[in-house]
Amino acid sequence: PTLFATSTGLIVTDDFLRFLKPNFMLGLYFGPQIQPFYIFKTDTYKNSADALLRNENDIVSQLLSPFNDTEVTQKIKTTPFQDKLFNNRDTRIALDQDNVTLALYTWLNKNTIAVTTNEFILAKILNSFLTPKPIVK
Repeated sequence: PTLFATSTGLIVTDDFLRFLKPNFMLGLYFGPQIQPFYIFKTDTYKNSADALLRNENDIVSQLLSPFNDTEVTQKIKTTPFQDKLFNNRDTRIALDQDNVTLALYTWLNKNTIAVTTNEFILAKILNSFLTPKPIVK
């Protein structure tokens, strides 16, 4: 994630990046609109969660900025995140004044964070993550 942030010009706080594992996923969901999502891994839930909570507006707005115009990025940066229970997961969500989702993130487990712009996409990620994988013999 650090190399990705540096090479793309994203300004994401170092106190968050340093706790992430080098492998991560950036994906685009193609539906009525193209929606981005990130999945990050960490070894230190406590430190990662603390860094993310302290700087969530800056971190999430920077991560999603390549996919949003300046106005939406600024809204994410200035709109307070709030707690929401989503598919039985504690989720942090930023809603605009019309109650439209700007950004949201959740912990899939103690080592995995998902960040996206849409509740439908988060539901797809959760479903994929929680679906047992077949054992091939």
